[in-house]
Amino acid sequence: MTLFFLMAFACAATSSCTTGRIMVTGKQRPAIQPEAVRVYSGLPAGCEKVAIVMVETGGKDQASLDRATKVGKEKAASIGANGIVPHMGSAETLLIDYVPLHKTHFTFEAIYVESDR
Repeated sequence: MTLFFLMAFACAATSSCTTGRIMVTGKQRPAIQPEAVRVYSGLPAGCEKVAIVMVETGGKDQASLDRATKVGKEKAASIGANGIVPHMGSAETLLIDYVPLHKTHFTFEAIYVESDR
């Protein structure tokens, strides 16, 4: 019984964990603040592709997407990209001792958009 509660706690603790990786495909720039990174629904004209950002988060709801977007913006900002474009997501559920563990994978294109100001 104790093992069940330990497993349930471990699953709950890891389900809110969000991690991200970057695969640089273009020119990096100095880091910017994540708040300056804009989310686009498609690639804007004239943008530069900078990287692919892969994010894994626990859960499969709107909060998971929100966490993934936050991490995606942080990773993009760390290499100077000022925009991200969500591309795809996939979900999986693992069953560990009858306790479901939900994971969702998201992919973003990190881009640089020249300011028109």
